[in-house]
Amino acid sequence: MPFDSIIPSARIADITGQKYGFLKVLAFAEMRFRRAYWLCQCRCGTQKIISGLNMRNGTTQSCGCYAVSLLTKRNTRHGMTKSKIYTIWASMLKRCDNPHDKEYHNYGGRGISVCEAWHTFEHFFNDVGHPPFLGASLDRRDNNQGYFPENVQWATIEQQASNRRNNHFITYNGETWTLSQWARKIHIAKSTLFRRLLADWPTEQALTTPVDITYHHQQEKQS
Repeated sequence: MPFDSIIPSARIADITGQKYGFLKVLAFAEMRFRRAYWLCQCRCGTQKIISGLNMRNGTTQSCGCYAVSLLTKRNTRHGMTKSKIYTIWASMLKRCDNPHDKEYHNYGGRGISVCEAWHTFEHFFNDVGHPPFLGASLDRRDNNQGYFPENVQWATIEQQASNRRNNHFITYNGETWTLSQWARKIHIAKSTLFRRLLADWPTEQALTTPVDITYHHQQEKQS
């Protein structure tokens, strides 16, 4: 796939040719959410587009093959490979580090990473422990941030679904933001914007209709 190697801003340092872990930077690829992404080649031969920030701070060191090799090496050390928490950990790494995973585009593909310490199962388990109740899932408080101790919590299925609804991305006029970010940007209550979208308002109408009290109540009574 051809890439435009022209870096869009002088404020973005050119890291072409630099090496980070198993990765070598081949060319500038694109901007996503105001971050520079680079086409890289892993030591295993796989090419992948990766956030420059994630490479520089060490959260991404390979195309995902390194995490897979760690899984294999640690497979028998802790005796927990068949536990629920181990499955949660392994799935988290796959979503964020393995470009071949079916969920990668929703996680690693949009810059969601796992902190370096949590690439070791023992460190992850020491921080989060076992799921505290039946059906508990590991949820990120801020869906735009990655997996690290301050950003995760155990949640019910209902809580996680609510978090995802309130953080799904909305694109309008070439800008993509979460529901919460749009609400702040257009100075409207998040709950109002959420109800408009839940009532199947067109995106443009939901984002541009003034919050007139009479109109607001009439419309939302109909929904």
